[in-house]
Amino acid sequence: MTFCPSFGQNVDNKPETLRPAYITESGKIAVYFSDTENNSTCIIHLIDTGEKIVLKNVDNRMLVTDYKAVFYSYVKKQMYVVDLISKKTDTVADVEAIEVLEAVNKIIYHTKADKMLTILNVKSGTSEKFLDVDFYNVDREFNKLVFSNDEAELFLMDLKKEKTVKYDAGALTDLSLRNAKWDTKGQKVYLFALDDDNVHLYEISTKLNKVGQYPVNNERESLEIDTYFTSVMVLPNDKMVIGVKSVEKVQPGGADVEIWNGNINGFPAAVNFYKEHRNQLAIIDIKTGLLTSLMEKGKIMGYHIDHIGNIYRYEIFENDDTSLLNPPINLYKYDFDKNSFSYLSKFSSVLSNLLKYKTFPNLVYYKDNHWNYFDLNSGKGESISVNSDGKFYSDEHEYYNITGTESLNGPLEWKGRGFYLNDQKDIWYYDWKSKKIIRKTNSKKQEKNYRLCNCNYDLNHSVITPFELVTKPNNDLIITWNAGLHEFEGIDLLKEDGTITPLVWDKAHYSQIKRFKDYLIYVKEKVNVAPSVYIYNLKSKEEILLHKSNTWDTDVTDVKSEHFYWYNENGNIRGGIVRFPKNYNEKDSTKYPVVVSIYEQKFKAQNIYVPPTDLSVTNINFREYTADDYFVIEPDIYYEIGETGQSALKCINETIDFLAKVFPLDTERMGIYGHSYGGYETNYVITQTPRFKAAISSAGVADAVSMYLTYSFDLFIPDVFRFETHQWRFGKSFFDDQELYIRNSPVYHAKNISTPLLLITGTKDYVINWQQSLYMFTAMKRLGKEVQLLLYNNEDHSISDPKNQIDVSRRTKEWFDFYLKRRTEPVWLN
Repeated sequence: MTFCPSFGQNVDNKPETLRPAYITESGKIAVYFSDTENNSTCIIHLIDTGEKIVLKNVDNRMLVTDYKAVFYSYVKKQMYVVDLISKKTDTVADVEAIEVLEAVNKIIYHTKADKMLTILNVKSGTSEKFLDVDFYNVDREFNKLVFSNDEAELFLMDLKKEKTVKYDAGALTDLSLRNAKWDTKGQKVYLFALDDDNVHLYEISTKLNKVGQYPVNNERESLEIDTYFTSVMVLPNDKMVIGVKSVEKVQPGGADVEIWNGNINGFPAAVNFYKEHRNQLAIIDIKTGLLTSLMEKGKIMGYHIDHIGNIYRYEIFENDDTSLLNPPINLYKYDFDKNSFSYLSKFSSVLSNLLKYKTFPNLVYYKDNHWNYFDLNSGKGESISVNSDGKFYSDEHEYYNITGTESLNGPLEWKGRGFYLNDQKDIWYYDWKSKKIIRKTNSKKQEKNYRLCNCNYDLNHSVITPFELVTKPNNDLIITWNAGLHEFEGIDLLKEDGTITPLVWDKAHYSQIKRFKDYLIYVKEKVNVAPSVYIYNLKSKEEILLHKSNTWDTDVTDVKSEHFYWYNENGNIRGGIVRFPKNYNEKDSTKYPVVVSIYEQKFKAQNIYVPPTDLSVTNINFREYTADDYFVIEPDIYYEIGETGQSALKCINETIDFLAKVFPLDTERMGIYGHSYGGYETNYVITQTPRFKAAISSAGVADAVSMYLTYSFDLFIPDVFRFETHQWRFGKSFFDDQELYIRNSPVYHAKNISTPLLLITGTKDYVINWQQSLYMFTAMKRLGKEVQLLLYNNEDHSISDPKNQIDVSRRTKEWFDFYLKRRTEPVWLN
């Protein structure tokens, strides 16, 4: 820990990334992180004086006031208490864990060696200590604590009211306490304890009462209780759910064989994964102690439980036809009286598209490119957004119409009476009572695309609860906008009456925006200005610069980069980012070699800062090339369903042809680079045109037919979905249109290639199976084409070992230098 008047530049030129974290309510103290490759630096910024206190390698768990701040390092098992007045830091060692209770300004921590539990009041600086504590549990919602000690005493503490009740826990002497859960009102707590064979459940209200005793391994029910208690929830109806797993009998026989049965839904790897990592559920009746399993033999179930105790269930593999990454689910609702499930409806299985809100009684879901809700009383779906002309999906992914699940961020609950929603360009408001939806912004008039900022809400989710966007308690909303295909970005304030107040804007990129009442903290960067942390005072309308990153990068001011867009002869938008050579002069007639870097649409990256020291691994670092007098062109690629390869080819050619009329591109010295999907596009493009004199395909697909049938041990499903309904945008099954797959597969057209190709892959890449690069290599080698393969052992989809990153970056540059700049042939090429 260090106190210093300023935090200067990184002397070893390591790229620095920034993470805004916190501002106190008064705006006097801001906290943010500066991260480099091997170190994380936490900066506590005293706004009034400009002083900074620096902590090394602490986590983002913190409690900060104007006078004291507490931080924790999980790696070091240390807690740091910083006095912001005296600038002194106290270190507490051997801290097993901390719990942050911001609402009551308290930190609870446990030191392992002496088994001491401490409750630190950060505001007053006082603390309570309890010796020989072997179990404790904190409830953040109710600010309550339960713990026991070696003296068979059990304590319940209300940390808000500062009241403590002690119980005789003699009945628990021979048991190991493992977990505690409070009821929905925060009045009773339930304790889970273990012996060698059983789970014991106790209720504490006025005294310690035993609810029930359950065998961990129940042979009669063929279930095993999850003793980590990761799926426990107390319901409002005197019921509780608990996680269980199915116990299967081992079949006799000595063969080590895995049976893949084509008549059974799901593939074994996926089924086994879900069996191991996802709990099934059982219900415990708290009044009777009876445990009832909700499992169904031979099926893998997923569960959702809402705030009022409704239990929903779906079979994970029921509709798994491999054509969708997230196949739909048939959702069933549990009837407690009948002990059975009844069918509700079919929903998208994208978990972020199935939401529940405390103030709204129905399930909210996204289907067929619109937001809807399912009325639990009528049993019918009701549309939220269909009666508007908004587009509530991301159309940059042209497959949105195939899946109907490419939603933007979910509805934001507003004051218990409506939702705010985003479409592609505007913000809408849906009134629950009138069931009407109105547009709150006018993107067409303002020539801006508006978005609700995620700083307006917290995201709550657990393994058994639906997603919920919890609106923060403010009377207005922070919204962001972009204009000119992200050339300009800004932050505004949207009031409930529809009034918009501009805050900040620039030809820049704003990110990691966080709101703390009347203050914002965020990162702003430009392509020629390294990221900086700012705070903004919503009352005084004042923006304050807190910290500049990468101050060693003095060459960044020389970076010149622009995004251009236009409409082709068919009225279709085209565009691309142009990265200019360092010595480029528009009055100079010198022509420069070109590297075309491809992957989807690039315009959103036009204002992103790139450190010069970033290695060219999953993308080339354009600064390495422009510093050596290359043009780097990054086209925006727009697709026609079923014409994936040709769509990429057309966009790339149109972009080059347009820009070559404006800038001195040496079209006789052009290279092309792509990684992953861009690697596939590179492979395809060079089979269709000889205009590129060098190409690099990193982790790319060569054969859509074999890749379509490849099983991904990364996702535990076949790659079928990638081609039919996802990024490859084919829109059809191979069995319905085989010619489509062959037409879009580079390897079938390898005979046409005249461009030297460098292939790069890792031997453990199962995102894009590494054999795909070998297919391309073998085809070109058999045809006598110029091809090289860099095969990195034990590397995944992205090269991660530092020595390998340096190697692939060096060889990539040497490849283009040799073919495009006619430099000396590297030894490794020959």
